[in-house]
Amino acid sequence: MVNIDMLMGTGNYTRAEGQAGYEPLVQEQCQQTGMAALVQTTQLATPQQPFATIVQGVDEPFLCFAGWLTAAVEKQWPLSLAKTSIAGLGGMKQCYVSQNPVAVMNLEGQSALIWPHVTEIAQNLWGRDASAMWGVRFGTDF
Repeated sequence: MVNIDMLMGTGNYTRAEGQAGYEPLVQEQCQQTGMAALVQTTQLATPQQPFATIVQGVDEPFLCFAGWLTAAVEKQWPLSLAKTSIAGLGGMKQCYVSQNPVAVMNLEGQSALIWPHVTEIAQNLWGRDASAMWGVRFGTDF
């Protein structure tokens, strides 16, 4: 019988030798379950509606356009209250964390799932050092 400790490699199942001794059927089921979970997680990170083709109306004020566009994106991007907040000279702001992960990949093809944190401040909190290490560029000239 497969249990949580077996799947997580915890408890009595921390040693690699013990994990390698599983029945081949158990290993295959674990692999299939893990791959299915990865595919579903990646699908959750995919936007439900493309926003790249949205255009501001000729007579539409920018603030109205930005307001409804932001509301549309927020409906697709569910957030949860984070355990931390941002405090600085400008005061304190509450942080939120994405309920859905985002799949990212660097130039070497290494991929990761991240859960972005969001707050209402004017600065970008992504560390320039981490971004540079990943080869990530931020901008609008893509």
